Amino acid sequence: MIATSKPMTRWRAAGIHLLLSAVLAIAVAALLFFVWYPGPLYEAGGGERLTFVLIAIDVVVGPVLTLLVFKAGKRGMKFDLAVIALLQIAFLGYGLWVISAARPAFVVYVIDRFVAVGANQLSDARLAEAGRPEFGRLSWTGPVWVAATEPKDRKEADRILDSFLAGQGDLERFPKFYQDYAELAKEAGRRSSPLSELRQRKDAEAVVDAFLARAGVDAEQLGWMPLVARSRDVTVIVRRDSGEVVEILPINPW
Repeated sequence: MIATSKPMTRWRAAGIHLLLSAVLAIAVAALLFFVWYPGPLYEAGGGERLTFVLIAIDVVVGPVLTLLVFKAGKRGMKFDLAVIALLQIAFLGYGLWVISAARPAFVVYVIDRFVAVGANQLSDARLAEAGRPEFGRLSWTGPVWVAATEPKDRKEADRILDSFLAGQGDLERFPKFYQDYAELAKEAGRRSSPLSELRQRKDAEAVVDAFLARAGVDAEQLGWMPLVARSRDVTVIVRRDSGEVVEILPINPW
C-alpha cells in the first residue's frame, strides 16, 4: 500500500511555521545572550526585554498570520505566504537592528567604577577621534573592556563637562581617552572595595558564596566595583593585586 501524505491544514501549516520561527528565535537569543549581551550584561543591558519583544513578534505574529490566511488549494496562497514571510523577515531585521544598536560596545573603567556604553551612545564623530584604531569601531563580537583616563587639557575637560551637563554622557563616552584596560588594571584593583564588604549585604551573601565556591578563589584576594548599565547596575569582581576581571555578579552595587 502506498502511504499518502497528510493533507496540509491551516493548523499544520501554522505549526510548521511556529517550529521554524522557534528555531530562528533560539538562534537569535543565543547571539544576544552569548555574544552581544554576555552573562549578567544580558539583563543589565536590557537584552532580556528586547529579546522578549523580538521573539514575541517573530514567533507569534508569523504563525498566527499563517493560521488566519492558510487554506489548501486557495488561489494566490503562495503569494500570501510569501508576503507573511517578508513581513516576518522585516520585523526580525528591524528588531535585530534595534537590539544591535543598544548592545554594550565597550565596558569602560572610569576612576571608581565600570560603565557599559551602548553602541548607540557613541557618535561617529567621537569614534573618529579615538586615539587607537581598535577603539574607533564598534565590536560585533561582544563588549570590549577598556579604561578611560581624564584629559590633562583644560579645554578637553570642559568639553566633557559640557557633554555631561547636556545629558550626552561623561568621560566614558569619549573613545579619544580610551586605552587598554590592562594599562590601568592595577589601579582598578587598588581602588576596589573588599569582597567581604559586599558579602555582608543580605541580598548579596548567597550570590557571593556561590561564586566563591564555584571559582575556588580566596575572598581576601578579590575586590568589587559597580558596573553602571542601561537597565540595571551590577557588580564586577576583580583581583585586588592585578585588577584582572574575574566575574560579573547580578548584585546591585548601591
